[in-house]
Amino acid sequence: MNIQFTKLILKVFSLCMLVFVLGCGPQITKGRVVSKDFIPEYEDSISVDTNGDGLPDMDMPYTVPDRWYIVFENVVENHGKVQRRVMVSQQTHDNYQIGDWFEVKQ
Repeated sequence: MNIQFTKLILKVFSLCMLVFVLGCGPQITKGRVVSKDFIPEYEDSISVDTNGDGLPDMDMPYTVPDRWYIVFENVVENHGKVQRRVMVSQQTHDNYQIGDWFEVKQ
């Protein structure tokens, strides 16, 4: 089996396990805002294989847009304080202050 393919399979499996483990905890949908984050737009790139040999040989640049987050927490029975970080619009980010009650719109 190709070494690159084996590494890819291990990475995908590890990512799936991480998502499974992190997803097993309690998921809160409302609570008090404990912090707000803003990450400004930045440039990044991804390496791609353009000639089919399995090795990246070209970097493709892309722009990651501005992002706003709200972190809120609530008490969950048998788990204590639980925090959750959600991406929100700039308007939502600006409308909430630390200590405000926040609910995820579903």
